[in-house]
Amino acid sequence: MEEYDENAMKRRMIFGLLLLFGILLCACGLQKTEQDEEIAAPMETAAASDPGNLIITELMAKNHTTITDENGRFSDWAEIKNIDSVVLSLKGWSISDGRRSHRQALPEISLGPGEYYVAFCESFGIAEGEAMVLYDPEGNERDRVLCESIREDFSLARQEDGSFAETVWISPGFPNGKEGYDSWCEQNAVPTGLTINEAMVSNQQHPDEKGQLCDWIEVKNNSDEELDLSGYSLSEDREGTELWQFPEEILQPGEIRVFDCDEDSPASDTNTGFSLSAVTESLYLFDGSGMLTDHIFLHDIPREGSSGRLTGKPGVFYFQEPSRGEENQNGKRRVSDLPVSLTAEGSYNDVGSVRVELWAEGTIYYTLDGSLPTEVSYAYTGPIELSETGVIRAVSVEENALPGRTATFSFFLNENHVFPILSLVTEEKAAFEKMYNFGYKYQYIPANLALYEDGVRFNRECELSMKGWTSLSLPKKSMGVEFKGRYGGNLDCDVFGNGITEYQSLSIRAGQDYNFSMFRNELFQELCLEASDSLLTQESKYCVLYVNGKYYGIYCLKEDFSRQYYASHAGVSVESVEGFRAPATLGSDYYKLVTEFAWAADMTQEENYRYICDNINLDSLIDWFLFEAWCANTDTQGNLRVYRSSENGNRWEYVFYDLDWGLWYNEGNFRILISGIGNVGSEMPLLLRSLLKNDEFRDRVLTRYAELVDTVFSDDYVLEKIDEYEQMLMPEMPRDRERWYLTMDSWRERVELLRSIIRKGYADYTIDTLCIVLNLTEEERIHYFG
Repeated sequence: MEEYDENAMKRRMIFGLLLLFGILLCACGLQKTEQDEEIAAPMETAAASDPGNLIITELMAKNHTTITDENGRFSDWAEIKNIDSVVLSLKGWSISDGRRSHRQALPEISLGPGEYYVAFCESFGIAEGEAMVLYDPEGNERDRVLCESIREDFSLARQEDGSFAETVWISPGFPNGKEGYDSWCEQNAVPTGLTINEAMVSNQQHPDEKGQLCDWIEVKNNSDEELDLSGYSLSEDREGTELWQFPEEILQPGEIRVFDCDEDSPASDTNTGFSLSAVTESLYLFDGSGMLTDHIFLHDIPREGSSGRLTGKPGVFYFQEPSRGEENQNGKRRVSDLPVSLTAEGSYNDVGSVRVELWAEGTIYYTLDGSLPTEVSYAYTGPIELSETGVIRAVSVEENALPGRTATFSFFLNENHVFPILSLVTEEKAAFEKMYNFGYKYQYIPANLALYEDGVRFNRECELSMKGWTSLSLPKKSMGVEFKGRYGGNLDCDVFGNGITEYQSLSIRAGQDYNFSMFRNELFQELCLEASDSLLTQESKYCVLYVNGKYYGIYCLKEDFSRQYYASHAGVSVESVEGFRAPATLGSDYYKLVTEFAWAADMTQEENYRYICDNINLDSLIDWFLFEAWCANTDTQGNLRVYRSSENGNRWEYVFYDLDWGLWYNEGNFRILISGIGNVGSEMPLLLRSLLKNDEFRDRVLTRYAELVDTVFSDDYVLEKIDEYEQMLMPEMPRDRERWYLTMDSWRERVELLRSIIRKGYADYTIDTLCIVLNLTEEERIHYFG
C-alpha cells in the first residue's frame, strides 16, 4: 500500500511539472502572436442571448439580368449587413414580404463586422407597394424597407442618412455606391461559348456596310472551339417567349459576328426585327436546349456610344466609340449620371432674373444655345444667372467614367402664360429650321421635349419630324415626336389626365384651322369624347410652344395614333393590335376582304349582315358616320384609320380625327358622305350605302342620331362649347396672332361665323338632310325625331 501511494505521488508530481511547462510555453506563444500577428487575434463573438445588429442595406424587387441564385434563377434579393462590432450568427434570422407564412430563414453562417450576405427570395417575391422585412431569432422586426415604384434591374440602396434611393449602379455584397459597383463588376466573369460582346443604340452616325443606320448586337465565340450559331437564339424576354433565331453559320474561336436591330424592317438572318432601348434594355442568349447561356443589362448608354465586354476582363464596359465587328477597346465601367437642377425648371413671373444652381458628381459643362455640351463648353463654377427665357443643357464628366447623356432644363421668365408650356429643344437648329420652314416630311432629328404644367410633367429625349400634308404649305405647321428605343422607349406619364400613361408618340398640332377659329378639330373631338365609348379619337391639351427658347405660339398637344395608342385605350397588348390608314385597297388584306364583301353582298340577308357584325364594330362605324356627317367634314377619304385586337373581339374600330374642314360646306354633311362626292377613293360611301339597306342597321343609325341631336349635337350645347373655347383661348390669342402675322379681328370674325352656322338651327338642318338621304317617310321622321 505504501509502495502504491509513493508511485502515485511521483506520477502526480511529473504531471504537475508537465502542466506547468505547458502553461509557460503557451504563454510565451500567445505573447508572440499578440506582438507579431495582432490581426490574427480571435474576434469577439456576440453572446447567445444578444442577436446583434443586422440591417438591410440594398434590395432588388425586379431582378431580370443582374445575379442568379444557386439554381440559376433571377430571384429578388436583399443585402444584409452586420453593423455590429462583433461576429454575428445569422442562425434564427429570417426575411419576408411582411407575411408570416412567407418567412424565409437565413443560413446558419456568421458575418464579421461590416460584412455582407446576399439573401435571395426563394419562397416569395416583392411586388410594388410591399416591403422587405428582416426578423431576429425572437421574431422581432428589426428592419423594413418599402418597395414603391422600382424599375427592372434597379435596386434600392441605403444612403448615409438611412434613407433608400433607387440606383442602377448595384453592388450586391459590396458597399453601396459606384466603387462598390466597380468591385461587384470585377466578380462577374465572362461566360465561355457564345457571348453578347457589344451592343449599340441611338445610332445616327455609324452606318453599316449597306449605309443603314440602326441599332446592332455583336456576338463572339469566347471559346477554343468552333461554334454553330444555328443552335442559339436571342430575346428581350428572359422567359424566351419571343425568340430570334441565329442563322446557320460557323464561328471560329474568337470570331465576332454583328446583327442589325431594326424594328422598321422584318426579321431576317441579319436583322432581329426589334430595336434597343438606350435607357434600359435586357438581352438574353439561349442555346439550342433553351438554356440561358448569357445575358446583359444595357442602360444609360451615351448617344452614339455602345456597351459590351473587354477581352480578358470581367463585367460590362461602356465605349465612347463603337467597334462594330472588331475587338472592343478603351472601355469604362460607368457613365456619369445626369446633372440635376437644384433650381426648379419652368415659369418665373415678376422677377428680374433667376439663378440656376446645378449639381452632379464630377465637372459640369453647359451650353445656353441648345447645342450639346462638351468639355470645351462653359465649365460650371457657380449658379448661372438668367435674365430672360432660355434653355440650359448640361453634361457631367467624371474620372474613370464616360460622359453621360445631356440634361435639358428650360426656364421661362416673365412670360405670364395661362396655358401649359411645351419646350422643344434640338441641337440641330439649322436642320430644324429648314425642315420646319419648307415643310420637309420624313426627316427626323433628335430633340428634347418637356411639358411644364404645375411643375415638370415630363422631360424626355425624343425624335422630331413634321406631320400633315396640305398644312405643311402653311407658315404654322404641325410636328410629331416619337419616343423610340434609342431615346429610352415609351413615355410614361399621364399627360392628359385620362389614366393613359404609356405613349409611343405625341402630336404637336397646329392644324389648317389655326388662322381661322383655331378650335374646330378640338371642339368636334371633345364632343366625341363626351358622347361615344366606341369611336376612337384624340385627347388634347392646348399649350404654348417654345423651340430652343423661342416663342412659337399656341399648339395643341395630342395623342398620336399607333398600335400603342389603341392598346392603351383598349387595355390589350401591343402585339395583339393591327391597324392601318385608309383606303382599304392599301391596308390590311383582311379588312379589304370584309369591306369588299360588304360592297358586293346583299346586306338584307341575315347571314351576310351577321358576317359584317362579327368583323366590324358597328357601334364604332355608326358613330364615325354620324360624327363625320354632323361636322360636314369633306376631308375624310385620306383621314381614316382602323384598328382591331385579337384580344378584344378582333373587330375593326374607327378613328375620328383631322376635322379642320368641318362645318365649312354645311350642305356636305350626309349627302357627300353617303354619295361619295368629294370622297374619291374612300371605301366608306359604298360600305355605308350597302349596310343602310339592312333594316336593323338603318334603325340603329336613326336611333343613335336622335340621341346625339338631343345631347351633344343640340344647338344650345354646341353654342355653349364654342363660347368655352373662345374664352379659353382669348388670353393667349393676341400673342399667337402677332407671332403668325394675323389679327384678333379676323379670329373673332371666324369664331362668329362658326357660331352663326349653329344659330340658324343646324341640328334641324342635319335631321332634314338625313331624312332626305334615307328617304324617310313623315311617319318615320316623327317616330325617330318627333
